[in-house]
Amino acid sequence: MLSGCVAFTVHDEDGKRIAYYGIRMKDIKPVFHKSFNPELYLYNYHRIDPETDVHFTTDMFDCIRIISSGRQSVCNFGLPYLSTEQISLLQRLKYVSFDYSMKCSHELASQLTTNLQNYVRILRNGKG
Repeated sequence: MLSGCVAFTVHDEDGKRIAYYGIRMKDIKPVFHKSFNPELYLYNYHRIDPETDVHFTTDMFDCIRIISSGRQSVCNFGLPYLSTEQISLLQRLKYVSFDYSMKCSHELASQLTTNLQNYVRILRNGKG
């Protein structure tokens, strides 16, 4: 099913493996099993410390780059919005940062700043 894709393991908030998510390299399209609902999860959420800054992104490769640099990051699997479940997960974090230049930033910025009750830091081009 994920042939020709870069595959990512998806875990629930407790670390239990839920599914595999892929990005087809030929056309950069998401690929996942029909039983997987990306609206219920945030990639890498199970590994973060909720007391320290967490970078939110919609780009899986950006998320991996941020994690590789030693910082915390979560991703909503490229959805152009945040689901109620994803907002609930983000509300458990003390600090959330996001880059204002990311795709769909106006809608997501509105959702993040309106719905989150915690500290939200807006970055421009990755800088605070």
